[in-house]
Amino acid sequence: MELLLSHLHEWLFLNKDSTEQVFIGDDVLYKNLILNIKYTSYEVMQEKDSIHIGYGQTGVMVYTLTLVKDRNKPWLYANILTVYHVTVYTASNPEPKTLTILWVQWMQCDTVGLTGPNT
Repeated sequence: MELLLSHLHEWLFLNKDSTEQVFIGDDVLYKNLILNIKYTSYEVMQEKDSIHIGYGQTGVMVYTLTLVKDRNKPWLYANILTVYHVTVYTASNPEPKTLTILWVQWMQCDTVGLTGPNT
């Protein structure tokens, strides 16, 4: 639970030195089977999609220039394992906020060579 609270603290506060405590409502994580996503398409159109855990594809790609060492490939790839939501609040802001949390398996590029049934 401490690791989750630490992660939530990083997302809620821009100031990394903040000592503000984060509380999880009723100390409960709620598991969801469906994730609804709003995103901007290549044509700069607002789109919606959903991922249903256990049915179909659960792979996503995330644009993040700051985390990738190779600046020519600013995408990270992940497989969503589980979707949770949690209600959080802090001492300075007792108004509850609902946050969606994804448990993902990060994927890496295979730079050795081609693999699979067609090689």
